[in-house]
Amino acid sequence: MPMFVQTKRTLAGALAIGATVVGLSAGPSIASAGTTPQNTSQARAVSSFAQIRCYGGVTDGTIVSWYGAPVSVGQPVVASAVEAGGGNPTQEFFGAYRIYAEGTAVKDGAVQVRIHTGSTAPTDICVHYVG
Repeated sequence: MPMFVQTKRTLAGALAIGATVVGLSAGPSIASAGTTPQNTSQARAVSSFAQIRCYGGVTDGTIVSWYGAPVSVGQPVVASAVEAGGGNPTQEFFGAYRIYAEGTAVKDGAVQVRIHTGSTAPTDICVHYVG
């Protein structure tokens, strides 16, 4: 038998075995002791909101705060950030900065978000809050 045919058969067999092993291990796993998530939140009657707040002079690692937010501790809030011309939400754009929000801290009446810009130079941003 030619060498390339034998090589192709060996490779096909190895791929079939690998696919079977991956297929068997891709199913849902059973949590082991101590890894079961604990639900610490409690249901609350809170109305939802969406808000855009703009900030000027933001540099990498700056924490921006929205005081007076209609939130309470433990309420889920999502924040996203984008570059904005002159701090105007109607002039949002994707520029040279790599802006993203990291970590959202929700307190009674306030939301704080750490913003990354990838630069020490200040820029204007807008943060979109949804909760």
